[in-house]
Amino acid sequence: MKVVLDSGPLMALAKLNLLPLLKKLYGEVCIPEGVYHESVTQGKKRGYEDAQTIELFLNKQDWKPREIDSKEIDEELTHLKLDRGEIECISLAEKHQSSLVLLDDEYARSASRARDIKVKGTLGILVDAFRENYIDLEELDFYIEQISYRDDIWISKELCKKVLQQVAKDRC
Repeated sequence: MKVVLDSGPLMALAKLNLLPLLKKLYGEVCIPEGVYHESVTQGKKRGYEDAQTIELFLNKQDWKPREIDSKEIDEELTHLKLDRGEIECISLAEKHQSSLVLLDDEYARSASRARDIKVKGTLGILVDAFRENYIDLEELDFYIEQISYRDDIWISKELCKKVLQQVAKDRC
């Protein structure tokens, strides 16, 4: 399965110091050039620490950004209110039938689902890590609580609460 990563989950995992979960869960992920530009190039210019962390992690994994030819992107995608990275993620995932795209933005997630692309976000990654025993329940709770109170990770408190409730319910 081809896994394509957008900047939302990439930056959130970097802020939580959990980037190694990507390798553990998915083996390798594809990072479009637009995502790299947004999260690393622009992040470093703005002085964001997580940009340096992301660059170091990607280099250590030898995960090079994938250049996407704009001619290969479905024109319909370019008319949606999506940023360059999201468009490139969806386009890349669409080329591989058994793809999973890792996105947090709800509009981008809806656009992906409309194209029959499997979608998961930062919270889904954390739940997968819990289910695979890479983190325990206490850690899952801690990371999701962190997300809900941080103003630099844009995932709602309500969604964080729902996910924690669902995990607790599933364990019963």
